[in-house]
Amino acid sequence: MSVRRPAKKDPGECGSRDAVDRWILALDTAGKQAFAALTCDGEQVDVVASASNRAEDLPEIVSQLLKSRGLAVADLAGLAVVEGPGSYTGLRVGLALARGLALVDRIPVVALGSLELAALACPGAESPVACLLPAAAGRIFFAVYGREQGRTVCIEPPEVVDLSAVPERLAGVRGLRSCCAEAREIAPDLWCLLDGIEGVERCELPRERAGTLARVGLERLAAGQGRPAASVVPLYVGTSSPRKNRNRVVLERTDGA
Repeated sequence: MSVRRPAKKDPGECGSRDAVDRWILALDTAGKQAFAALTCDGEQVDVVASASNRAEDLPEIVSQLLKSRGLAVADLAGLAVVEGPGSYTGLRVGLALARGLALVDRIPVVALGSLELAALACPGAESPVACLLPAAAGRIFFAVYGREQGRTVCIEPPEVVDLSAVPERLAGVRGLRSCCAEAREIAPDLWCLLDGIEGVERCELPRERAGTLARVGLERLAAGQGRPAASVVPLYVGTSSPRKNRNRVVLERTDGA
């Protein structure tokens, strides 16, 4: 597990009840790594990444992150979580944890799509911007976003396209100015295609987007856009691909059948 932590605040700065109420926990498990972030009053405080691609490590990550700031779950003003599309197992783990944390203390949740988060993570990209994230089996998650009066709006909703069809799909987007795609080290085949496309600005996404998710979550909670935890469900696009049961876990029915 890796931690990126700015200079630690004096707990007194966020130690009063009014200040503690501004802590937001963000969970991003849509990609190959699980990320968690804490923000207080809009300032990114901590970001933690799993050491592997096991989303199952997330509960331990969150526990350590909260303990590092002397916080309990009840101290959180809200949670922000990526709802998908993305890793089948990762989304289920992340959303289940968010619901479990939020239900007990009735903490509001902001759910954000992974492709919209990608657009928000590239604020310098000109609108409209196509967002591309790797999917399974040589496919790409694809969506187009624009910006109107400071808001990000969906122009073309998330879909799945074959990797080989990406150039044609980009060419079909009216007025496309830029595209943002997953980091090169994660999606090298995608970037091989994008590097050959002219006339479109290209933006490489940072691997870690949980900090952006935390800040956006804080803004949307302040705008009254939080939701009950029970209403948050995974967003799957195309055919989902659950991970193989490598540990040979046997499921048994308990109804006597």
